[in-house]
Amino acid sequence: VANDLIQHNYQAEYYLQKVGMDGTWIKIYIQNILMKFLIEIAYDFYSSEVVSFAIDRSENSQVIIKVIKGVSNKMKIHKIKKVILHCDQGSGNTSQIVYNLCRQLKIQQSMSHSGFKGNQKTEGLNRWIKNDFNLIYGNKFNSEQEFINTFTEYINLRNSTFILLKSKLSPNEMIYCK
Repeated sequence: VANDLIQHNYQAEYYLQKVGMDGTWIKIYIQNILMKFLIEIAYDFYSSEVVSFAIDRSENSQVIIKVIKGVSNKMKIHKIKKVILHCDQGSGNTSQIVYNLCRQLKIQQSMSHSGFKGNQKTEGLNRWIKNDFNLIYGNKFNSEQEFINTFTEYINLRNSTFILLKSKLSPNEMIYCK
């Protein structure tokens, strides 16, 4: 189990310095059948951007590995050499395969203390995303793929909106960025 390197300090000085990762369950209907999906999401603490996410029907190390690989891809794109990835001590996060992957990808693991919700920022963002997604798109889809495509579209829209809001462009300048 990794040490808690964040210690409730969610402030970051630059993009991808600190990333929080946490999962949230979402209930949706596919062809009128209620289903639960885990959405594992990694957020950049500097920008609140969703850096990576994966969707699965169960909590397992494979869904976490997909998210970590997404974080690694962002590191490569932005030429970031080291990231602190903060998460809880769930079984997927503490698995040997996840530990080895993080070492291989130069991602430094940080974990909240056992039995303690030490990732409030990420948990809050997950709750907000889940509620916002349901308000905009509802919870009824024709297929699992339609749900995944719609959620991906939502995240892309959310991220591009955050980028525009964080930039100091005037409303007229923002129109030309779309």
